[in-house]
Amino acid sequence: MKKRGFTLIELVMVIVILGILAAIAIPRYVDLSSMAKLNATKASMGSIRAAVAVAYAEAAAAGTAAYPASITGSLFVENVVPTNQLTPSSNTVVGAYDGLGGWVYYSASGTLESNDAARTQM
Repeated sequence: MKKRGFTLIELVMVIVILGILAAIAIPRYVDLSSMAKLNATKASMGSIRAAVAVAYAEAAAAGTAAYPASITGSLFVENVVPTNQLTPSSNTVVGAYDGLGGWVYYSASGTLESNDAARTQM
């Protein structure tokens, strides 16, 4: 009568192979999630820049070509400023960099930056 089952060595080898695969996969996942946050922030920034451009075009059509004085929810369809995914706890817009999250908007030039602690350039 022959016994069926796995030997201890076979089980150990499977565990070792799974450990090696996990050691390779986890760092790649962490890198992908940080890249996803950066790209989501770039997409949000693009939508804010588009809203600023539309507001500028509307002002120019009315004869007063100027960038909006501030970025508010009224510039967007859902009345919400897009969130900066690098600092997801804040979607505020400030006039000068302070590193506390959200966005920095310079109304004189219509430019926008991320207001994260690392001051990520985009």
